[in-house]
Amino acid sequence: MIGDLVRTSCKTVVDQAKLVQIDHDRLGMLASLLVEDLDPTPKSSLWVNPTSAINGTPFTEATVGRVLALDAINFGSGYHDVVDKEPGLSGAKTMATRLGRWIDSIEVSPAHLVSISDEQSCTLFGQDPNHPEQRELTDRFAQGLRALGRLVINNYDQSFINLVEAAETSAQALAQSLRVMAFYDDRATTGNGHEVHFHKRAQITAADLARQFGPNGPTDFVDLADLTAFADNLVPHVLRVDQALKYDPALSNDIDAGRRLESGSSAEIEIRASGVVAVEHLVDLMNSRLDRPEPVRAMDVDEILWLRGGAAGYKAIPRHRARSVYY
Repeated sequence: MIGDLVRTSCKTVVDQAKLVQIDHDRLGMLASLLVEDLDPTPKSSLWVNPTSAINGTPFTEATVGRVLALDAINFGSGYHDVVDKEPGLSGAKTMATRLGRWIDSIEVSPAHLVSISDEQSCTLFGQDPNHPEQRELTDRFAQGLRALGRLVINNYDQSFINLVEAAETSAQALAQSLRVMAFYDDRATTGNGHEVHFHKRAQITAADLARQFGPNGPTDFVDLADLTAFADNLVPHVLRVDQALKYDPALSNDIDAGRRLESGSSAEIEIRASGVVAVEHLVDLMNSRLDRPEPVRAMDVDEILWLRGGAAGYKAIPRHRARSVYY
């Protein structure tokens, strides 16, 4: 299953890493701090619902389509230094907010998604069509939305709900079904030929559906604990700032200077893989410190670190950026 592929392939990268190392002493100290940040109250994803943390959304074609469409464009962090943003919002929340407005105005359907043109995408995301980098990102967003629309039309009888129900309450099965789309087949190959699996957006889509609709019906996924951390650039950044990840000095200098990493480079692969493996260790450490019937999961720790990364101290320090369709 996807979770096992991600865990084992990322561990191999970490075992052979030259540029990024996990500091297990610092990780242990961080685990004690994160236990205090656990929120026992379920809430919806702040990505798919960036202005609210209320769950229990009615499970309809329109609401399921909203979650799926938002996760179809849940990438582009490598462009966030050049995009036009909403006042007071990050690049990620800007894109989610703008797409959400359009989705809510039309009650999105697969047919809407397949009909989105590159020009329409640029307009609805509020970017400048004459800015090459902004246009490159919104063109990629259009590709991702059209691919989702085609998948649902061709494989699921034009129904977003059918896509979710076909997973039969398995988060990993849902993630696997999304991998047929190129922008979800999130893999890389190291210099020595090792294939590394990340599958950030395929996995986070299942988590977002579960958070948005709650533990009832088709989103009552029985294997959410099998999902891994969602390999991106924010979680390892938080771990680096908290000194649980140690970077090679030259790599640190490049990131601090704002120089972009190449997607699929050794540095980028090691950073993402180290974030996944570090979260696995945090899960074990935090569960050893907790006394409650429901164990903490990788998706929970990922969310805590993601929210932690929104604090001023973390934002003041550059994180790695890469132009990628995966995060």
